[in-house]
Amino acid sequence: MLAKLLPFARRAHRRVLLGSSLRGLIQGPSHEAYVSAEPDPAAPGPWVSGADEDARWAAGFEASPGEGSKAARAGDAVEARVIAPTGPFTRTERIRRSSDFQSVSQKGLRRAARCFVVLAAPCSLGEGRARLGLTVSRKVGNAVVRNRVKRRIREWFRCGGRSLAAGFDLVVIARRDAASLETGQTAAELDRLVGAAR
Repeated sequence: MLAKLLPFARRAHRRVLLGSSLRGLIQGPSHEAYVSAEPDPAAPGPWVSGADEDARWAAGFEASPGEGSKAARAGDAVEARVIAPTGPFTRTERIRRSSDFQSVSQKGLRRAARCFVVLAAPCSLGEGRARLGLTVSRKVGNAVVRNRVKRRIREWFRCGGRSLAAGFDLVVIARRDAASLETGQTAAELDRLVGAAR
């Protein structure tokens, strides 16, 4: 009896398998997934330091000493407070073109010292006028140091160098040792060099 029913059972099983695969082809794959209906457990809040921090650590904290340009700018803030504003350094008082630099270097008198070289030639703008050109190479130092040297030279020119150099175009070439000079020392050395170049 079982032997007679076995072929029917096999055929029925094939129909069930065939029917489910046809349903999958017709309906497409199922994109449903099991999703829990239970709420997520409460997530811990973000950690924020507050009153429970170690007071000894906060009291003993010190900023690390600055390096590079920040350390180099430490003296500049003091300089800005000590030196009073001395007026503008206008575009007409600057030597900016390469041809003007070459003209001063070819026609001018040259005076040199440990920190600066000064070239002085008659001013092309007329009597009583003075112009200043600066050359500060990378040999002097990094950008912060070079800018400080240039700022001090311009300050000298605004404070008194303009009247000392009246009638001349000046080109000031900074040497490596110029970086070690303070504002007053820069002014004294440039006064001496410009006086000798006139």
